[in-house]
Amino acid sequence: MTTTDRDHLLDNNVAHLSNANKDIQIRQTKIFYKADPDYSRRVATGLKLDEEIFKN
Repeated sequence: MTTTDRDHLLDNNVAHLSNANKDIQIRQTKIFYKADPDYSRRVATGLKLDEEIFKN
C-alpha cells in the first residue's frame, strides 16, 4: 500500500468506528494492535482513546 492508501484506510476505519460503542472501539483497536501496533495507536488517537487501553 502507498502512504496515501494507508492514510485513507486509517481515516475510513476511524470514521466507521467513531459511531460505535466505546467498548467496540477499544476491542477493535486492540485487534489492530496485534497486527500493527503503530496503526492501532493512530486509530486510537483518531478515536480519542487513551493509550492505557493497550496495557490491559
